[in-house]
Amino acid sequence: MSHDPASTDQPHGFPLTRDSVLVELRSEDREKRERAWESLAAAYWRPVYCHIRLRWNASREDAQDLTQDFFLRALGGNFSKDTIRGEHGSGPSFEPVWIGS
Repeated sequence: MSHDPASTDQPHGFPLTRDSVLVELRSEDREKRERAWESLAAAYWRPVYCHIRLRWNASREDAQDLTQDFFLRALGGNFSKDTIRGEHGSGPSFEPVWIGS
């Protein structure tokens, strides 16, 4: 999921997620799940990056790292409410990205 935020022309807002993508995320078919994650990453990478960069005043490199971490945690299923809020000293709080923009 390596993306160059400068190379995409997507808007800075968060897009709506298609229901079909959410269904494919829960599919028994690994290829469907992978396509769904690729679709989510393509749609949300830049908005998450921009949110972190602008709202958290993060450097370009930090925003890229935090965005990557956000997607790795999501892909790994490591998004409990505590993780999203940054509790237990597990890293930055993703609550502003996850809950609102």
